[in-house]
Amino acid sequence: MKQTLYKLRKIERALVAIGLFAMMIIISYAVFNRFVLKNPLAWNEELTRYIFIWVIILGTNIGIEENAHVGIEFFRNLFPENITKFIEKFAIFGCFVFCVYMVMSGIQLTFAQSNQLSASLGMSMAYVYVAIPVGFALMGITYLEILIKMIKNEDLEIFHNKNKAIKFEEDEVIVETTTTGK
Repeated sequence: MKQTLYKLRKIERALVAIGLFAMMIIISYAVFNRFVLKNPLAWNEELTRYIFIWVIILGTNIGIEENAHVGIEFFRNLFPENITKFIEKFAIFGCFVFCVYMVMSGIQLTFAQSNQLSASLGMSMAYVYVAIPVGFALMGITYLEILIKMIKNEDLEIFHNKNKAIKFEEDEVIVETTTTGK
């Protein structure tokens, strides 16, 4: 199971990198056509937007995996550790339930929009809307993995790495691991 999740995460990161690179190439090509060749493209903005949707939804799961999303430490510090752990488990479970709901709703939306065609490209909008169930399924898997590890009191590895501080010094980025009293 760990091998499958590891491979899935590598594919996910590769798709995000490919998507970002493709967006850069498409936008550069469009700028060249518009300003050098004086022949603007009709499809570049639409295709870039659709790739961006996929990059965002896949990147959101990467953010969950690396605990890179904004958290509110103020509320964590209000309660004792055992209550905080319960609240964290409850929040992760709530996120998992929301992901399941979004997968089901996203599937319905994808089928409902499958006959709609995009304006410039003429492709089925199902290719765009399917990002919702795919992305939220990946997020649901990640949240479920986090929840299981929390229940088993296992080390969350990259998850919840709250002790990582990033400092920018001149031309290099330094990542330091700090320890706290908790």
